[in-house]
Amino acid sequence: MALHSSKSLPIDHSLADNSPKNIRNNPQFTSGIFGVLQLKITAHIIIIKDVVEVGNLFNQHVIYKIKHFEILPLLSSTITKNLISNDKDENYYLYLLKKQLKSESFYFSTTLDLTNSFQKSKASNIINSPDFKPNYPFYWNSFALKPLIELAAKNPIFKNFLSYVVNGFIDLGSFHHHKDTKFRMALITRKSKFRAGTRYFRRGIDKDGNVANFNETEQLLLVSNNDLKNGKSTLIMSYIQIRGSIPVYWAEINNLKYKPPLAIGEFSSTSSAELHFQNIFTNYHNEKLVLINLINSTGHEKKIKDKINYIYFDFHENCKNLKFENVNILIEQLINSGDLNNDEFSVSKIDTTDHITTLQSQKNILRSNCMDCLDRTNVVQSSIAEYVLQKQFEHLNIIEKNGINFTQKFPKFFLDFKKIWTHNANSISKSYSGTNALKTDFTRMGKRTLSGLFKDAYKSLNRYFLNNFYDGSRQDSFDLILGEITHDEFFLKENEGLTTRDNRPMIVQLVPNILKSATVLLLTVIFYPKNNSLSSPTNLISLGCCCLSIFFSAYFIMHNGMQYVNWPKLKQLDYLQTQEIFSSQNHPSIKYVIHDNYLLSCSFNKIQ
Repeated sequence: MALHSSKSLPIDHSLADNSPKNIRNNPQFTSGIFGVLQLKITAHIIIIKDVVEVGNLFNQHVIYKIKHFEILPLLSSTITKNLISNDKDENYYLYLLKKQLKSESFYFSTTLDLTNSFQKSKASNIINSPDFKPNYPFYWNSFALKPLIELAAKNPIFKNFLSYVVNGFIDLGSFHHHKDTKFRMALITRKSKFRAGTRYFRRGIDKDGNVANFNETEQLLLVSNNDLKNGKSTLIMSYIQIRGSIPVYWAEINNLKYKPPLAIGEFSSTSSAELHFQNIFTNYHNEKLVLINLINSTGHEKKIKDKINYIYFDFHENCKNLKFENVNILIEQLINSGDLNNDEFSVSKIDTTDHITTLQSQKNILRSNCMDCLDRTNVVQSSIAEYVLQKQFEHLNIIEKNGINFTQKFPKFFLDFKKIWTHNANSISKSYSGTNALKTDFTRMGKRTLSGLFKDAYKSLNRYFLNNFYDGSRQDSFDLILGEITHDEFFLKENEGLTTRDNRPMIVQLVPNILKSATVLLLTVIFYPKNNSLSSPTNLISLGCCCLSIFFSAYFIMHNGMQYVNWPKLKQLDYLQTQEIFSSQNHPSIKYVIHDNYLLSCSFNKIQ
């Protein structure tokens, strides 16, 4: 699909099976270029092949969601083809690229810079304008696009094919009317490229002040009113909230247990946390940063809670027995503290010449977190967003102050609101945990339901399997596309065969096969007993041996749980290290252990 036929780049499509062929044949059109990545054997260009239109802002800025990519090697020859097909590492890297591009939610516009919020809207937000400057934390393909930007600096025609991509969620609601006023809602979530990854492999903070799962969510109320100047102006009412992992050095160590043990870094996180907060002030230019902590005040999560002084709201305690409406207690707390004022949002006006005038600024920025910054955070942020919408309608005099709630006055608009926030919650959660969000029945229906509880139980079980047995390669896919591993590292001798080699002890590799074989044999004996008699001595002995094998194999696996987790292979985790058990002539045998700089189940009070 070509977005603009006058600016379409012919790209060879003959390599859909990732086999290098003659790239001079069968040129086809692309919607844009995501970037170029140098892998072990050769560089590959990532083209945007298919998109779907999400919506149109101000009848001039079309926003697209990317549906399909193609990865094509830049060097096409028989030698390259043979090298790629015979190199297991190169094929693993291509698999990772496909995995990342298929699983994440990518958006772009050919005219509007989506990396910057509308609160920063200026003429420079128009792509390729003289002052255009993308917001680097949310500029997801900056690493992949770097070679092409350097090329475009020499030949400006290539600027037309560069796509500035954000990862996250974007949706625009339907138009609604009230007298001579037309309005619609939009929601944009931008996921930070820093410390990006999966639920258990990216927690806490790094030395540069970046936290895991950092997302900026901007809610827009777009209003057109015939009474505005010239009858054609549009008001942009924006409210931004952010979320991010607790800004200290911490981790939960996967070991096949449903609730992994908590580990705390021995070193101080004060300077890193200060840098994190300073980065927020620099990026948002707000007068006040409000920290909302939603984790439990007791049990497993208390060790994290005691370290940072937030506006504290024990979500599970206050909303127990499915009383999620009690989140309004937090809203009242924020109002009474002055952190959520009646006019706590940005208002800008855009006229027919695209000139933007800021009429009012958002002064406070709310940063929410729970342990994962997913389910509890989603409920709270959507509740705050609902309150802000009410105040925006009052600001517009569409609703009288302290009068009827907009949820009753505009029920169809409220349905849009709930649907969009639910989809936003699912998108953020799927990127980080691998599944849709929990507790979305409250966002969607305003209450918890029995079916919602069953769905949450299923999603929680699914998260367990994904986070323990599949997320290693998914973390690798983040690290590869974001440039966390360099081209030179592909060629290090110790990394050769890294993606396919299993250096765990032979007994560790063997036990799961014993478990599988014993389970199959047990089922065979039960359903197809010898001589059609399950109680025969031979069958009873077989059953006993199978049960003992299953029991001891399962015990061994759970007792050595860390050795069976699907760990990332490309980049070392902060809290994980390997210990050499014994060496062979070719490769050492290793086991995974917690890094010396992390302490299991210790209190933060011990950390200076």
